[in-house]
Amino acid sequence: MAVATEKTPQALSIDGVEPTAFTPSQVEGHFFANNGATFLLVTNGSNAAITVTIVSQLTVGGLAVADQAVTVDAGATMLIGPFDPKIFNDEDGQTTVSFSAITSVALSILSLGI
Repeated sequence: MAVATEKTPQALSIDGVEPTAFTPSQVEGHFFANNGATFLLVTNGSNAAITVTIVSQLTVGGLAVADQAVTVDAGATMLIGPFDPKIFNDEDGQTTVSFSAITSVALSILSLGI
């Protein structure tokens, strides 16, 4: 696996924000600060559906809580989130996301109250 990549969420504002999108450089290892009001804006420009997986960090009674997997259809854009910090944050307040494919995928990370 490639080196993990930290991404900084863009602050949403009453004045509006133009989301800054980037193409993920790898399928795994993207993480971001999550305050419980953070969202992923995922555009899938490919000809096939992709799966965006938000990695759960929570264990209850010795059992791992399942990751959240979201399908983004071909040609679709989805706003995913927010992410409960108790479930998705690691000990550093970071949430990890992975993709089944990254060709023609654009990702923006947006947050309220940064």
